[in-house]
Formats: sequence, structure tokens, C-alpha cells
Amino acid sequence: MAMTFHGQTVLFRKLREGPGNAKIQGRRAPSSESDQDSAEVGENVRPIQCALCSFPLTTTSETTLVNGRHRHVFFNPAGIVFDIRCFYQAPGVRIVGEKSSEFSWFAGFVWQLGLCRACRTHLGWFFSGPSTFHALIVEKLIY
Repeated sequence: MAMTFHGQTVLFRKLREGPGNAKIQGRRAPSSESDQDSAEVGENVRPIQCALCSFPLTTTSETTLVNGRHRHVFFNPAGIVFDIRCFYQAPGVRIVGEKSSEFSWFAGFVWQLGLCRACRTHLGWFFSGPSTFHALIVEKLIY
């Protein structure tokens, strides 16, 4: 599958699995908000955009399961709760900052911040380790 972001064509990987403590499973896409962890990829691939500026970030075909789930709820050291969804690739997200292992939500992975390429709002995190994935904040996305 290919998407165009500001004149650049981006090709997405078909399938990737990651070993280690956070298990990345085959590509799956949600069919509705209430069925985030169980719907298979269908024919209805939709774009996912930044809620602030509507910039295209990724598509529903890029969803992935990490530790058996697409959607997770975590809190940071300040006690702020984050409802996130996981994606293989998100070409509309810019990865910034140093890699950190502090308070990583996924064992064996380090994280960096993920910002919208257009408006630079904080959208979530990019995790790398035995494999890579984006963890994007639900309230900052438009499906």
C-alpha cells in the first residue's frame, strides 16, 4: 500500500513481528471504536489524521497489536493517563528527542516523542527495541 504525504509516496511494510517482551503481532485494523482489539483488516482502509490540523498521519491498515492489544491505557510518572493505539508506521509523525528507557510502558523498548509533521503537536511516542511501533494518543487522532 502507498500513501502520499506532501508529494512523497510512502510505502508501508506488509507484516512484521517483533520478538522480546512486548510482542508485536500481525497487522489488524479496528472496525469500530468499541472493537479495537478484535477486528481484522477489511476493505475499508481509512486515513487517520491529526485532530488539531487534520494532517494525514497513517491509515487504519497500519494498526498493530502489541502484547495482544491494539489499544492500551497507561499513566506517566506525573499520573497523567494516556489512552493509546499502536501502529506499525505513521509517516505523518516526526520522531524527536533522545531515546529513553525511563518509565517505558513496554519492557525491552525505548521511546522517543512523536509530533505531527505539520503542526508539531505531541501525538504520542515511537518505541524501538526488538522491533518498532508508534503509540499514538487516541484523543489526538481523527479516524
